[in-house]
Amino acid sequence: MLYSRWDGKGWKSAYLVQAGSKDKDHTGLSALHPDNPNVVFVSSTYDPRTDTLVPSKKHELFMGVSCDDGASWNWAPLTENSRAEIFVRWFPSARYRFDTLCPA
Repeated sequence: MLYSRWDGKGWKSAYLVQAGSKDKDHTGLSALHPDNPNVVFVSSTYDPRTDTLVPSKKHELFMGVSCDDGASWNWAPLTENSRAEIFVRWFPSARYRFDTLCPA
């Protein structure tokens, strides 16, 4: 999955996360924070911190925060070891702290 952003002159794209395995016909999708393009939520069977399969082998939810306008991402898991697939279909509530993933 790629993250693309218009910088006023052209589109800049960067690798975001492995969306899923090649043998499945779907990904877990993603959602941008509606007020902050530096925050993204993704659902994947791969941990974006390591690009390795998650232990549950189910789609898990992760929050990514970019401190450099999408060139790189810091990730935090929002679900782990789920018994069911977790898909992004909505924007999670604002209760998550974004500033903790961008070092000062």
